[in-house]
Amino acid sequence: MKARLSCVFVLMVSLALMSSASGAAAQRPTPTLPSHQWEGAEGVAAHDQAQNVQLVGQTGGTTYAVAVQDNYAYIGVGPRLVILDVSDPTQPTLTGQSAPLPETIERIKVSGKLAYIADGVSGIYIFDISDPADPSQLGHYDTDGTAYDLDVEGIYVYVADGGGRTKGHRHL
Repeated sequence: MKARLSCVFVLMVSLALMSSASGAAAQRPTPTLPSHQWEGAEGVAAHDQAQNVQLVGQTGGTTYAVAVQDNYAYIGVGPRLVILDVSDPTQPTLTGQSAPLPETIERIKVSGKLAYIADGVSGIYIFDISDPADPSQLGHYDTDGTAYDLDVEGIYVYVADGGGRTKGHRHL
């Protein structure tokens, strides 16, 4: 249930950002299947909800990563970490952003006052987000391959790192 609410929240934030940036009027989406071909009550309910979605904003740039903690959404917008205040989900506001990183941000995990970022072939970055208006880079580790995903558990960061290069053996 939490995952479903998180997905709905992320969709709402993304849609809210799309509309405010473009100023375009929302258009009613056209389903790819006629309504009589939607199967089951969930399909019909999803179809009905999709008909009521209103475009309200756009972040601008490729976005693969979103993490939400407390009243903030941490979004990878292209190569930047963008922080939005989402205490009022109908009016998300830009709070702060990082300088551009070398690659498009693949994944963000937030734990306490730190944001961990998988940044493709550039590896992983760690940001101090204790002041959301001014996220500051604390560290960087260039992994052997392409950092696609990560997770944080206590003092450990687990990285899904594919297509490794030969750099020699490293200890953290």
